[in-house]
Amino acid sequence: ALATLADAQRLASVGTWEWDVVGGEVRWSRELFHQYGRDPDSFTPSYEGFIAQVIEEDRPRVQEALRRALEEGREYALELRIRRPDGAVRVQQTLGRLERDDAGRPLRMFGTTQDITERKRLEEERLGDTVHRIAASFAHELEEGRLVARIADEAVSLAAAASGALVMDGADCGGDVAFAEAIEAAPALREALRAAWRAGESVRRDDVGADAALAEGAPASLVSLLAVPIRSRTGEVLGGLVLGHPRPGRFTARVERLIAGLTAQAAVALDNARLYGKVRQGQEAAQLARAEAERTASILADQRSALEQIASGAPLASTLETLIESIERHADGALRGSVLLFDAEARVLRHGAAPSLPPAYNAAIDGVAIGPAVGSCGTAAHDDREVLVVDIETDPLWADYRYLALGHGLRACWSTPI
Repeated sequence: ALATLADAQRLASVGTWEWDVVGGEVRWSRELFHQYGRDPDSFTPSYEGFIAQVIEEDRPRVQEALRRALEEGREYALELRIRRPDGAVRVQQTLGRLERDDAGRPLRMFGTTQDITERKRLEEERLGDTVHRIAASFAHELEEGRLVARIADEAVSLAAAASGALVMDGADCGGDVAFAEAIEAAPALREALRAAWRAGESVRRDDVGADAALAEGAPASLVSLLAVPIRSRTGEVLGGLVLGHPRPGRFTARVERLIAGLTAQAAVALDNARLYGKVRQGQEAAQLARAEAERTASILADQRSALEQIASGAPLASTLETLIESIERHADGALRGSVLLFDAEARVLRHGAAPSLPPAYNAAIDGVAIGPAVGSCGTAAHDDREVLVVDIETDPLWADYRYLALGHGLRACWSTPI
């Protein structure tokens, strides 16, 4: 039966272990000796021997997980990397359980460890393909706001984060706005992240609360943290991608590498989007400049036409009509113009030119006396000031002429003395 169990463990790459917390003795199954590249006849398992084979970068996380299991009764479950005596690096997934005595003191821990190196390799390949696919899709988005949001969403999904935001310098963030605002509202955390980004460094913490430099003011829901800078082609820090999770140890070194690869591609896409935006702004400015130049040229041509009419002795009414038609042509909206001539002797206004106003309306106001409340034109001539009426229907200056104007579709009127 023991031989059958050993064969099963070998086939599944699963070994078992037991640690006598009080006495310090550690026992491994034969499969676990195989995973660690050790000879069961010459090697004695121990806590110190186990820690020595854990990759140095992973040791603090493993030791912290063991401490929490012993002191706080937390679940001992994590992925870690070990280095065998032959130099080969293997990836393991380990699960453990703690037993206590009647007084609540730790007695022993026992559990299983599975070699998942091949599975992680295949996952890396698939995730690498995913990163390249996502990065390629970024190239098709040239609107910066949508691109920023897309980058944040893809990073959250890729890292299995609970929250995430792309925090950009001088621009709106993308992703979880509330999460980004919470990060910005924690001065110690915010400044620590920006200092790391300026140095070109990422920040990864299994437990933000255990880091005094980051914990002050940090949101309570932020336990695991991964923050990766985004730098342009020129080395300028554009911002950073911040990911969070309410459980500890959620972001491994592998996840950090994936997100760093994603942000490198995102930086290129952001550079391209900003360049496209500048080109588009330049094109729009050039179009506006061309339109303004064409408008100016047209106005100058109209001015030359009016001056030629004056020089040739053309009738005043004809010259005035040319000027009014030019104003109407270059004005925005359905503007209609007129010139009324002041008869000083009779103190009335005479029709001068109004090529677009209804003839019946022109006839009705021809010869109207100027006064302090005679529409816009009569009042402007009387008071020698500009008069602007935005609503003929309600303005008292048009009380005697309201229905005449409204009947011909006139709703507002501006007049200035010449």
